[in-house]
Amino acid sequence: MCSATVLFVDDDEITCQVAKRFLTTLTGLDIVTLSSSEKAMELIAEKKFDAIISDYDMPIHNGLDLLEYVRKRDSRIPFILFTGKSREDVAIEALNKGATQYIKKDAEPQSMYSELAHALQNAVLSFQISKALDESKLRNRLLIESMQDMIFVMDEDDRYIDFFGSETSRVIVSPDEFLGKKASDVVPPRIYEEYIERKQRILETGQTEVMEYWLEFDEEKIWYRAYLSLHQNGKHIVLLVSDITKEKEAIRLKEMSEELAEALIESTPQGVLVIGLDSVQVLFANEMAGEILGYKKSELIGFGPDNLSAILDISEHPELVEDYERKLGEFNTPIKKRYKIVNTSGTIKWLEAFLNPIQYADKRSVLVVFSDKTEEYKAEQEIKQQTSYFSSLFEYAPLPYQSLDGNGCIREVNLAWLELFDYDRDNVIGRSFGDFIVESQRRKFHENFQKFKEDGRVHDVRYDMIREDGDIRQVSIDGCISYNSNGTFEKTHCILKDVTGGANGISDPIRDPYFRIIADVTYDWESWIGNDGNLIWVNPAVERITGYSVKDCMGMKDYPISIIHPEDRYKIFDILNQATDGESKGNDIPFRILTKDGLVRWIAMSYQPMRNNLGELLGFRTSMRDTTERQKLALELTESEAFFRALFNAIPEFVQVWEREEDGSIRLVAVNFRIHDASKGKVESLVGKTVEEIYHQSPHYKHKITEAMAMSLGDIIQFETEYQMLTQNRSFHMIWYFTKASPNHLLMIATDITKHIEIEKQLQKSKERLGIAMEATGIGYFELRNDLSESYFSDQWCDIHGITQNQVPEKTEDLWKWFLSIVHSDDKERFKQLLQNADNLDVVNFIYRIHLPEGTIRWIHGYGAVQKVKSESDVFRIIGSAQDITPEIEAKLKLETQRDELSKFTHQMKHDISNILHNMMGLLSLLDDEYNPDYISRFKTMIDQMESLLRESVQLADAGMIIGQRETCDLFEILQSINDTIIPNSVDMHLSNLPTVECDLAKITQAFQNLIQNAFEHGNPSTISVFSEYHGKEVDIVITNDGKEIPEKIRKSIFLKKISSKDKGGLGLQIVKRIIEAHDWKITLDDSKQTSFRIHIPLHDVSK
Repeated sequence: MCSATVLFVDDDEITCQVAKRFLTTLTGLDIVTLSSSEKAMELIAEKKFDAIISDYDMPIHNGLDLLEYVRKRDSRIPFILFTGKSREDVAIEALNKGATQYIKKDAEPQSMYSELAHALQNAVLSFQISKALDESKLRNRLLIESMQDMIFVMDEDDRYIDFFGSETSRVIVSPDEFLGKKASDVVPPRIYEEYIERKQRILETGQTEVMEYWLEFDEEKIWYRAYLSLHQNGKHIVLLVSDITKEKEAIRLKEMSEELAEALIESTPQGVLVIGLDSVQVLFANEMAGEILGYKKSELIGFGPDNLSAILDISEHPELVEDYERKLGEFNTPIKKRYKIVNTSGTIKWLEAFLNPIQYADKRSVLVVFSDKTEEYKAEQEIKQQTSYFSSLFEYAPLPYQSLDGNGCIREVNLAWLELFDYDRDNVIGRSFGDFIVESQRRKFHENFQKFKEDGRVHDVRYDMIREDGDIRQVSIDGCISYNSNGTFEKTHCILKDVTGGANGISDPIRDPYFRIIADVTYDWESWIGNDGNLIWVNPAVERITGYSVKDCMGMKDYPISIIHPEDRYKIFDILNQATDGESKGNDIPFRILTKDGLVRWIAMSYQPMRNNLGELLGFRTSMRDTTERQKLALELTESEAFFRALFNAIPEFVQVWEREEDGSIRLVAVNFRIHDASKGKVESLVGKTVEEIYHQSPHYKHKITEAMAMSLGDIIQFETEYQMLTQNRSFHMIWYFTKASPNHLLMIATDITKHIEIEKQLQKSKERLGIAMEATGIGYFELRNDLSESYFSDQWCDIHGITQNQVPEKTEDLWKWFLSIVHSDDKERFKQLLQNADNLDVVNFIYRIHLPEGTIRWIHGYGAVQKVKSESDVFRIIGSAQDITPEIEAKLKLETQRDELSKFTHQMKHDISNILHNMMGLLSLLDDEYNPDYISRFKTMIDQMESLLRESVQLADAGMIIGQRETCDLFEILQSINDTIIPNSVDMHLSNLPTVECDLAKITQAFQNLIQNAFEHGNPSTISVFSEYHGKEVDIVITNDGKEIPEKIRKSIFLKKISSKDKGGLGLQIVKRIIEAHDWKITLDDSKQTSFRIHIPLHDVSK
């Protein structure tokens, strides 16, 4: 990590010292500490840092204030909030405002600072990398802007999301006019349709696509060529667009010069000749043609038939004459040919030539473009020779060999096989291998052959085979399967041993050259490992699968363990150790390998012991097949099945799936969890049964399902009915939807509307009784149509909404306007939507607020049902009630406020105590390194702080309790007593016009005592005045002094947290606020230079 400077901010000096000591040791970074958020802001404005760590709870500006200040200047610099505050809302707010991380001070120092150091190092490293990346992006943008081409970036919805171009880029419209818009709204349909087609191919193949198009601007046609490629995020499309108008004009006007065309031909790595056909003669040749043929370019020009024939090998002459007479005579389509030539140096070469008919200098000619393919031809000949060699080895090998296709028919046999069974080859090839086995074993062969194809190999499988002369020979078969390059079955490779009468078989299969020939061409990765665990042989397929050559493997000391994925090595190591005892074998054991280039691939391994015919263990053989693609497909299939099963069961309606079988019967094949739950699992027993078996007593449903199965694909049938579920004793009122999902599958979805129907019936029956019952309970009753044609409101409803029946407007439209005028602004929109969407609702149930004439707000719970007046009409009736729930809501809000304050208080306490404890633990850590009397002194100070904090916290908690018995108290006497006991002689106290109030004497005395003590301890006043002011429905008690002005930054949170230093901190004003509010009074601070607190007392608590 590069060097970096970190700013650490905490208003506690000891915390700063401890943090710097730990972080410097753990990270090696330069740590700068400050004990003031104000000083931190000043320093941040002057100096750049690589990271900032800040406490949350600090005077004037807390950690979040500092975070906002930092983010206004730099949106990316790492900012870690390191605090004892454990409240979740603080953490969420910090992260929402851009904090990099939130770390609590809630562990012992070593662990806590180790966590902080780790987070700091990661944040600084990411920040430095991000800055370097931005510099790189800037360089790239400058490069792009210097290009004449334009770059467009399109998102998944075909919107233009970015554009890069230089001042010379020819853009028809300003980027502001197309950025953010869909391509279909910007370019003509012909261009957009081609773009969609090419985009689809890019997403499928990942390959770059090229398209050309034109746009008309000021009666000028401008041509563009666009290279479309996939963005590195795998979703967006990047278009590199060039203006090719001039290029198109050049092509259209044929202005390309002959010199340019000749230069292009001369630069090609292929030879080019133009030969006239009417009188055979070379009209044009490039330099490469002369180089390949062994002539100078000038020598080739003018070559006639004799010269051209001389170049070709004599063996090519007959075919050349035939080509000219039969093909070139009426030559009109391209021809691909291969020619053997002898150049001037006598070297034989093979050429691959493409002959195209052209007009050259107004002459019918042929363009011959040819390449030197001599090396490729030699390689082909060598491959043919090797193939012939291996075929001869197979054919003349001393051991019987056979190859079967996937159906068990014989594809190949060698001479040894034919000699053993005395058949002619023509009587064998293409016949089933079972034809040559005694009849009693043919079923066994078909079973074994299927298992052979599944396992990939077979060992010592014995059959009684019939010779041509009828003699029976018992054979033992060992073999394996080769696979095509795509992993599909190709053919079997089997060695047959004649074991009739105990005849000797193969003495040593590991060393047998014929057996190795078979294994070498096998598609699977085959190897033989000796008893000592060392590799004896491995076939070439190992390189295709692992990237390691045979030579690499033979040189490995721990083959194949070093190739196996580290997480699977122990498992395979144990298996191979067991294999060396010769008593175990295994099939399709899955594990992973790491290829030579570091890729992970899945392998299925089979192994078996190898013995000679004397039973001696020669080691074991492994066969490994690459199953990576199969593993991927299996995983994708499992995930897809789980997704669709979860989706199917998550549908809230009743869902059935029916399938039509080949015999025409219709069978239930699946039901979702909704039906399973409704039937208590009993419907599961019906899955698999036909529609006749399930609905033999309900022909109506059978007819409907049969009718729906006959629908066209995608059609839908709907019907509503009473439905008796077979597994329950009650009926459901259902709406059924039948959808033809496929030619033989029917999707049957039912929505249960039973409750809706029942509610409608009950609502009609109880309409009259409802009004009477509500009147008796004090709940307001109303009816209203959504078209406002009719309405009714009971006396209780009017009383709840602050009017009388006489004040209700006669016209419903006027009543609606009046109602919206008293509804709280935040609730009006809901009522408007109610009338507009009544046909989509069954019931109405919500809480709203109104403004009463005297200016107060009333909370009302409204509940109602929506009923259609006529089935063919769009008119709906809303029948409902209204209840005044203001006391409950106010009590709930008050309780939530108290709970929130208690939570804040608890977290404040935890933060303060944790901060002191962590500093004490930090000092202990420093004392371990060196003894310092100053540390002991600070330790004692922090103990005093904790004792004071706990004492005042108890006072604060008591202040928030429910107040005791109220009594009549003279505020003048209370304040005079405070003046006589705690006010110093240097401060004058003036009392005037103070009332008598109903209150808890002890707690009100404590509140005034804390207020006045806070004034002379922090403001240093010479005079404190207390008096009253009457304001309509309340009396204000004003406590003011002429001391120091309270700073503006402290005013905003003066009742919420400490306002003094941590050495002399107290909870005085928090206690005052809790006592005042416990009396249902309020306390505020005037917005004036002179410090003035006001206690607002309602008139009903003022006696005099």
